[in-house]
Amino acid sequence: MSDVVAVWQRLKFWFQDYAPELVPHLNPGATQVQLAELEQRLGRPLPEDFRASYALHNGQQDASSTGIVIGLKLLPLDRILMCMEELERHATEMPAWIQGVATKPEGAIQPFRACRGWVPVTQDSGGNYLG
Repeated sequence: MSDVVAVWQRLKFWFQDYAPELVPHLNPGATQVQLAELEQRLGRPLPEDFRASYALHNGQQDASSTGIVIGLKLLPLDRILMCMEELERHATEMPAWIQGVATKPEGAIQPFRACRGWVPVTQDSGGNYLG
């Protein structure tokens, strides 16, 4: 059993005890075609752990009210692609939007809202992403 499969099993056991409402909102796994579409869009292979995780669960359904990653929803691949396009459109139309973000601790990451090749995997209700 891969590490990713074992981690998902542990998470699901925890969810059953502490947040059972989350489990039914996990999508079935992504297809190899869907994963290949994201790789083609990125122009490089996805990390194996990412592929393995999304092959098990292609994010959460929109109907879920709570996200499984510190309260943020795990995005399905089609939504990841839409978010990437949206971020790139913002970067093209409003170049100043990309810069000027504070980071904590300062200098820990590059102070940009988005950059090409960044893959948003979670989203909150305010349009903020983790990738």
